Amino acid sequence: MIDFEFKVSASFNFLESFSKAFNVPVFDNTLVIPSKLGKGMIKFTPLEAGFKAVTHRYHLKQDFVMKRRAPDESHDMISILFYTNETPPTNVLNLPDKDRALLDSRDSAIQIASHDLDSDTRFAANSAVNFIAVGIEKSLLTSLLEVSSANSVVTTITRPGTTFFYQEHMTLDIQKLLKHLAVYNDQEKLSKMYFKLKITELLYLLFSELLKRESQVHTPINKMDVENLMMIREWILKDLSKPPQLAELAGKSGLSPTKMKQLFKQMYGDTIYNYYQKYRMEEAAFLLKHTGYAVSETGYSLGFTNLSHFSRLFKRHYGLTPKKYASVL
Repeated sequence: MIDFEFKVSASFNFLESFSKAFNVPVFDNTLVIPSKLGKGMIKFTPLEAGFKAVTHRYHLKQDFVMKRRAPDESHDMISILFYTNETPPTNVLNLPDKDRALLDSRDSAIQIASHDLDSDTRFAANSAVNFIAVGIEKSLLTSLLEVSSANSVVTTITRPGTTFFYQEHMTLDIQKLLKHLAVYNDQEKLSKMYFKLKITELLYLLFSELLKRESQVHTPINKMDVENLMMIREWILKDLSKPPQLAELAGKSGLSPTKMKQLFKQMYGDTIYNYYQKYRMEEAAFLLKHTGYAVSETGYSLGFTNLSHFSRLFKRHYGLTPKKYASVL
């Protein structure tokens, strides 16, 4: 296992720290993963004072654990991670490998965290690691956003001295933009300007979504809470044919039902049941489009005993009945 622990000080440079830890040279702000560890690269891009990005694209031969630790001195740098390779743990259907690969690759996530929250992130050996980590100071972010009427989420993120952790579902627009960044040529003229504009556009798209969230009183959160909530999310998505049982989830996580519901909505922007239904409908849409499953087959596989109810719910999410959705190219 590759274990990498670091503290996110205001001047922290992931590339330099990784380079020293594993004795790998850096050239032109780029570190090429040596063959003994795997393959790929990590690239650091300073955008302006208080604004930077690190691009991670690699496969490693061993499990890789990144242990982010709070710094000794407080600062107002925010970390925003755009993951493009999250694998939703779903066991709804025994799909052929080619269809399961499509399903597993369609989902992604964005994490927004304050600097003072510890976190451990594990990547399995030989899996594709693809994400962009953006660091930005709160004062700069506030000036970029220029929001006249912010909700509780944006207020919490931009307020000095707050501890927070949010996860946001990735929209198609953000996914498309990340795909463009994955193939852009940083040797072309004005490449740095292009990259900065696109990273700023990512922030615009992200905060456009965060501003849609319902305001609620911010509850302090810690590393254990975050880990418990991620486990709850995993349990919810493990089998989308079964609605989540709140008492069971609370018992397994060690959280009280009230705290679990409150923190889940704060972190993910929706109630547990609505979150489950959203992913349930996304799974249905995928199955209808990519696997050739009939409407009845799709509905029954996702736990619906009443296909009329399935059709109404699907239409509420996508504006089309399952049958019409499946027929649209």
